[in-house]
Parts: sequence; C-alpha cells; structure tokens
Amino acid sequence: MLKQKFCKRNGGLHLEQQISSGDGNAEKSRIFVTQELERATDNFNESRVLGRGGFDTVYKGMLSDGRIVAIKKFKTVDESRIGQFINELILLSNQP
Repeated sequence: MLKQKFCKRNGGLHLEQQISSGDGNAEKSRIFVTQELERATDNFNESRVLGRGGFDTVYKGMLSDGRIVAIKKFKTVDESRIGQFINELILLSNQP
C-alpha cells in the first residue's frame, strides 16, 4: 500500500494517463504489484538476471499468462530519476 501511494504521488498517475492516451496499447500496459513481480522472477532469483546497471537490475520474468517480460528493479528510489524512468516506460509501452 505504501509503495502504491508513493507510485501515485511520484508519477504513477501521469504514467497511466500517458500510456492510456496512446494508440490502443493501454491493454498491453499495466502496473503490477510486488507479489506478481516476485512470482514472475522466482523472487528476483539471480539466475533470472539479464543485466545490471548502476541503479537497477533487469530480470527475465514469466507472467501468469505465460508471457516473457523484462522486469527492472531499482536498487534505491532516487526521486531525481523518476521522470526519466516514466519516459522510458512510455517509450517502451508504445513499441509494437
């Protein structure tokens, strides 16, 4: 609940609006709860790591419907990077 409030307060609502205002890709994009991401990545298992950056780690995940996805997990929440992350999500959500 606290993470959801943080997300809404720091760009989550903007992100949802930007994604839903696209060309119909809104159904392909959604915000997941932590438990769903943990299940998809086997609790962020090291064997699922696709890559690491200075601020995050990207994991290969499988959603409950069988879709394979990349899941980015930040090491810390840096408020100065929230805008950049939202822009990245919007860009990726508009890919075919």
